[in-house]
Amino acid sequence: MSRSILLAGVAVSGFSVAFSTTAQTRDDPTIVVVGQRDPLKLDDHAEAASRLGLSVRETPATVEILTQAELQARGARTARETFDTVVGAIAGNVPGNPAVVSLRGFAGNTVSILQDGVRVSASTVVQRDTNNWHYDRVEVLKG
Repeated sequence: MSRSILLAGVAVSGFSVAFSTTAQTRDDPTIVVVGQRDPLKLDDHAEAASRLGLSVRETPATVEILTQAELQARGARTARETFDTVVGAIAGNVPGNPAVVSLRGFAGNTVSILQDGVRVSASTVVQRDTNNWHYDRVEVLKG
């Protein structure tokens, strides 16, 4: 009787070893990821950043260019919302100073706003939150 129990125990342990071996040989399915990398746009010419016709790659400062299509895709409708999409820029409505722009911690007279290459004002007079539908592109030069 004890011999049959011993043989039954050996048979069960052998079955569990065989079962665990077959579970480890299972192959996982192959996952294929298809996509494309966003272009860096380093060969675009920054018209306002340099009057020498340099590309973004050649300009010795950080330049961020937002086209009208990108502004529409991001949902930016006003000048303040446009500046909020720029990395390192903060635009807000401060009482007494509508739509103040702060760029990398600098604000006031240290941040200049240019339109078509001509200085319009300091960052304290950005505009009274006008629509950005008439901008072809917005270039932000961080330097």
